[in-house]
Amino acid sequence: MKTKYLLIAIAILTFLSYSNTFTAPFHWDDHAYIVKNLRVKDLGELLRNINGSRFIGFLTFYVNFSIAGLSTPLYHLTNLLIHILNALLIFVLVKLIMRLNFGDAYREYEDWIAFFGALLFGLHPVNTMAVTYISQRFGLLCTLFYLSSVYFYLIARLKERNIFYILSLFSTALAMKSKEMAFTIPFVILFFEFLYFRQKRPWHTLMLFILSLFIIPLSTIDALWYTPQESLIEKTAVAPDIPRHIYLLTQLRVLISYLRLFLFPVGLNIDYDYPLSKSLFETDTFFAFIFHFTVLVLAITLLRRPGHGRFVATGIFWYYMTLSVESSIFPISEIIMEYRLYLPFMGLLVVSTGLVLWFVPLRRHKGLIALITSVIILIAGILTFQRNSLWSSERAIWEDAVKKSPNKIRTRQNYADTLPPEEAIREYEEILK
Repeated sequence: MKTKYLLIAIAILTFLSYSNTFTAPFHWDDHAYIVKNLRVKDLGELLRNINGSRFIGFLTFYVNFSIAGLSTPLYHLTNLLIHILNALLIFVLVKLIMRLNFGDAYREYEDWIAFFGALLFGLHPVNTMAVTYISQRFGLLCTLFYLSSVYFYLIARLKERNIFYILSLFSTALAMKSKEMAFTIPFVILFFEFLYFRQKRPWHTLMLFILSLFIIPLSTIDALWYTPQESLIEKTAVAPDIPRHIYLLTQLRVLISYLRLFLFPVGLNIDYDYPLSKSLFETDTFFAFIFHFTVLVLAITLLRRPGHGRFVATGIFWYYMTLSVESSIFPISEIIMEYRLYLPFMGLLVVSTGLVLWFVPLRRHKGLIALITSVIILIAGILTFQRNSLWSSERAIWEDAVKKSPNKIRTRQNYADTLPPEEAIREYEEILK
């Protein structure tokens, strides 16, 4: 009974923190993904692209458009409901991973531990971009099916029920047709299989997960949108092609920036002006390399220590594996984006939870821990509500971005597009300079 009320509380509090987003307009790529996209408006065009790598996302946009046209409240409501479902999945998955690591040692507290973790995920301001920015539904859906796949697989192994293997494989396929970052699901499944289970392995099922790796390569990697024309400034405002090694070196620093945004979510920005790393031996880049190398070596060591060590290591590997598609050798013009932390967020939750349980005696300090965690979550909820107030205005969100990225052409152009003609002309003149 208590679990049911905690799940209801997660849903209600998450809903309230996003209650000021329903009238927010389409932003940025929303116009290309949705407003100008024929797939969203025409069933025939949608079905002609059924082999696209993000078909499931476009299918949901088509349903929204069929019901509400281009009126945004339904789009926002759909995103928010998926976000709430993801928070509830975080709850059950954290509980399950705790049970795998600790047995019944924390049974008395595991509901509350999972509750605070899921609520922090639901209310953390860094996730506002993934939820309120409508076209990032691809990531929301991918996370929904990604978490479902892992959860169903673990349940299948514990209960030895084939129906859960089927649900896990089906969720994997849906995730891979939602966003390309789902490519790592089979590796995560294998990680959990060999780390937590010793009895007879379901090799036939594992082979099916390995074969699922072909789903994304055999899909048509979407151009993602169809627009009749693209202006010259839109083409030149996007970052030029980045060499693979420079992108990889830069991502060493980006991964630390994501950690900072998790711990101190200030300075959130829709369009970061992030400098590239040209050499491993730049001070910040070399420090980032040493940091990641140390953390990974530590994680490998901790895998051999059942209980808190293995729990923390699980979170570390989740973080790196779920970011490996977008933060590796495959250059993306957007160097850093807050929505990319959405799925890896669970790994950071597991790490932080594991460290607290490891070094702070829970029975002795449970009241203090609950108080501090409640304050953190309250602050996170307030910051999320404030951040969403900026997302509710296209001019406000880009004005905020210009303050934080004043030298980035794309940022200033998007801001100029929200201004009255006289002000816009002055801004365009600055852009041309």
